[in-house]
Amino acid sequence: MKICIIGLGYVGLPIYFQAKNKGFDVFGFDLNEKKVNDFKKGQTEIVGRIPEEGFKKYKENDFTFDKNRLKEADVFIICVPTPVDEFKNPDYSFVINATQLVIDHGKKGCLISEESTVNPGTMNEVVVPLFEKAGWKIDKDYFLIHCPERINPGDKKYEVDNIPRCIGGISEQSLEKGYELYSKLIDAPIKKMSSIKAAEMTKIVENTFRDVNIAYVNQLAKIADVIDVDIKEVIDGAATKPFAFMPHYPGIGIGGHCIPVDPYYLIEYSKHKGLDPKFLSLAREVNDSMPKYTVGKVQALLNELGKPLKNTKILVLGYSYKANVSDERETPSKEVINILKERFADVKVYDPYIQSKSDFDSLGSALSWAEVVILATAHKEFLEYVPQKIENNIILFFDGRNAFDKKIFEQKGIKYTGIGR
Repeated sequence: MKICIIGLGYVGLPIYFQAKNKGFDVFGFDLNEKKVNDFKKGQTEIVGRIPEEGFKKYKENDFTFDKNRLKEADVFIICVPTPVDEFKNPDYSFVINATQLVIDHGKKGCLISEESTVNPGTMNEVVVPLFEKAGWKIDKDYFLIHCPERINPGDKKYEVDNIPRCIGGISEQSLEKGYELYSKLIDAPIKKMSSIKAAEMTKIVENTFRDVNIAYVNQLAKIADVIDVDIKEVIDGAATKPFAFMPHYPGIGIGGHCIPVDPYYLIEYSKHKGLDPKFLSLAREVNDSMPKYTVGKVQALLNELGKPLKNTKILVLGYSYKANVSDERETPSKEVINILKERFADVKVYDPYIQSKSDFDSLGSALSWAEVVILATAHKEFLEYVPQKIENNIILFFDGRNAFDKKIFEQKGIKYTGIGR
């Protein structure tokens, strides 16, 4: 079988190299010509064990933006974005366009695996009608499965090769073909789901679980602030219970392409079916409130110190949404920065992983400039060197990830606080 990966992003590129590692005849397709040309040169900002090792191991790779080459493939693995629009409704345009590419340029008899995160019912209600309109028949002209991606950018332990997957088919034949493919493609267990709709819902449930639990601790952090306890200490204490508790920690907000986005798929789809999932909507409301809460807390602390937010030099440490990666999708740092600017603070940013968003070329120069520091991303460099480099020109350190021991700052005469601390 010849495999074509459609969409060479944080999901598609690792799968491409995983297929090469397993000996498949594979090529990657993306409409972004610059990205394709960069990949051909071995250049990428996508981190992860598999893509990083892949570019070192394979000096010749097959990446293309030529639609005519799609006719070569027996299998298509679609890994395109599924964002939400300004009204929080799912945007299926990328999935629709990728599917249409297969119909227009692929060959009949192919297996299509849709890995992009979608609502339960999307394959039946959005994708299948595209094939029906083109006259393609299930189990004759095409086979369709949904195997929702699972990947954690920057994770050196869990990658696409060793994370278990769930798979659902539009038919029994599709399911069996898909199961055979993924059983050879990855080394982790593959769970067959009873329907393609059940497979679609698994990814939504996984990320909504995270969203709800993070909202819970963010709400607890706000409570901790008003009753004057340290929420990190409390959570660490609760985590000593060896059963029935899973620690989550508060922060300035949630980023990435999954957790802040996927719950809206379930929320909006449920509303269309006549059910208003208020609990899930409230979790989104709490988590979306954290950037504004962060700025409000900084402003209140500055007022206590007799200093206005206006014109104060505020350094935001970290722009990416998670530590030690350059991924800025849905990063809460962006909103924190925008709110600070709206309130006329003098804001600058330093992130060693995203130079294009950085106003300084080193951590030392950034800290020397600032009066206030907001830790937005707990990069390894910050955890290791901030305690050494920070000086008393800083009057307030706001730990938006609760990553530090406050004694480090108090010993230098620097006011320290965090989320719920």
